[in-house]
Amino acid sequence: PMSDRQVGMTPRGEPMPQTLEEWRHLASLEEATMRRMVKEIGDLKSKVASLSQKVASQQIKLDRGNL
Repeated sequence: PMSDRQVGMTPRGEPMPQTLEEWRHLASLEEATMRRMVKEIGDLKSKVASLSQKVASQQIKLDRGNL
């Protein structure tokens, strides 16, 4: 029965009930996912910048060694 079910817990293969609570639940999941992705992208940008600096530093050392 519908009353035994929690919001966001529709069994696989059954359509989501079109209720305001269900749509709010989906929106909150989407927001949480977007926040997590924004953080992950920021972490990856930071890592890329750090690795780029290391590469540049190593390139300078190589260039000095070849002179």
